[in-house]
Amino acid sequence: RRAGRPNAEADLAAAERADLVSLAEDGSVTFTAGLLPSTLVHDACWAERSAGHAALAEVVDDPVESVRHRALATDSPDEELAAEVAAAADLARRRGNSAL
Repeated sequence: RRAGRPNAEADLAAAERADLVSLAEDGSVTFTAGLLPSTLVHDACWAERSAGHAALAEVVDDPVESVRHRALATDSPDEELAAEVAAAADLARRRGNSAL
């Protein structure tokens, strides 16, 4: 619903029944099919990938993930976004993550 899909609950329930995603009590969604995200990215054109990342950036709760998706949605230099990516990388490192 947060991504602007009016039938999100039904779509997610179908994906869960097909064992493509796992739905947590807090509303978070995790892909369970390891190659599914890679396949989606591989089969999508640039505009589709960009739109997908832009949509994800709007709905994820984690600031590091949001900035990561915003960066992946753009194809042009943006100094402000670059500074946000650097700050997100610092935060990720403090959390113990080695990559964004």
